[in-house]
Amino acid sequence: STAGVGSTFSLKVSLAVRDGLSGQQDRRGEQNLTELWAGKPLRILLVDDQEINLLLASRILEKAGHTTVMTRNGREALRQWEKGAFDLILMDIQMPVMDGIRATVAIREWEREAQAGAHIPIIALTARALNEERTFILSHGFDGFITKPIEVGAMFAELQRCLTSAGPT
Repeated sequence: STAGVGSTFSLKVSLAVRDGLSGQQDRRGEQNLTELWAGKPLRILLVDDQEINLLLASRILEKAGHTTVMTRNGREALRQWEKGAFDLILMDIQMPVMDGIRATVAIREWEREAQAGAHIPIIALTARALNEERTFILSHGFDGFITKPIEVGAMFAELQRCLTSAGPT
């Protein structure tokens, strides 16, 4: 270390692919994903401001047979939701322009005002894993909760749970 210049550190890390989504494991990974999802293919609105999160989640969902439409903030999500017939929304909590909580509250207000019995399952995507955070998020109209980084089996279980409790789509 040199005063006023700083220090340089380097680190070499070997990582293994566990999700079966790349390399030689592709075929086995696709089979596993379709086995994890036994329901009908869904049309999912995927909302996250981070490109890598959008790409990873959409790839997992699409390999399981679902269709995704991606947006980067709550305002874009509301526009897409108004245009399209979605079976489910996966919504990040913290985003610029409009966060996921404000977008979800807006959707729930519209559903109440429409009085048509409409209810789209909305599942929070968040790195916040504390029980207090979960309670806070669910109290704002979310049907479910998935922590990041996404664990594929847990995500599909939560999708199925929320769809089942919401009734037919």
